[in-house]
Amino acid sequence: MNPSRGRGETTPTPPRRGGASSGVATRRYLYTTGYVPSLGRYPHGHVPTPVQITDHVGDSSAKALLAEVLLMTKMNWNSARFAEKLPVTVRFANEVGTILRDLPDAQAVAVGDSNGLPIASLARSTAANATPAMESTAMATMALAAAQQIVSGLRLGKAQEVLIRAGGALVIIQDLGRQFSLSVVLSSEANLGFATLIIQRFADDIRMMLASLV
Repeated sequence: MNPSRGRGETTPTPPRRGGASSGVATRRYLYTTGYVPSLGRYPHGHVPTPVQITDHVGDSSAKALLAEVLLMTKMNWNSARFAEKLPVTVRFANEVGTILRDLPDAQAVAVGDSNGLPIASLARSTAANATPAMESTAMATMALAAAQQIVSGLRLGKAQEVLIRAGGALVIIQDLGRQFSLSVVLSSEANLGFATLIIQRFADDIRMMLASLV
């Protein structure tokens, strides 16, 4: 059944990519995968299901919002696929969540852009004094800039990582390139060697995602 063509009407093609419907309040459902008329086919290997958009901040129209979401599903230029199911920005949030899953001693994770603003952030609910994401990423940008000045003065090349020990916590800040940063707050009992290896692996994954955006 193709809901974009009317309820109860069966069609030989899956729902059309870009088809949308409204739900309760501001909730909307958008098919980011589906039949693509310009290709004359369905370029995906699974049954299409819509993504749910439950919130909308700003004054953009619903039509503009849906168009932006569709655009962001095509921004993974490291993939040969026509489009992804989820916007590329959601992949940052998923990656941040995976870091918390794989690092039990991690208390908070944030990815910041060149202006020190958070792209994605997440903190464990048990973290008593979690630093707000905007403060965390802004401080990470400044810390990397300060570290770069130090290593440049010593002619040591480029600063790739900053380690901060404070109170009962460790903070590891990774340079992601183009002034983007990855910050991870760890408990003082964390195995630093193991944590660094995990963080480096995820930093490499995030660098690849950033390469598809900038």
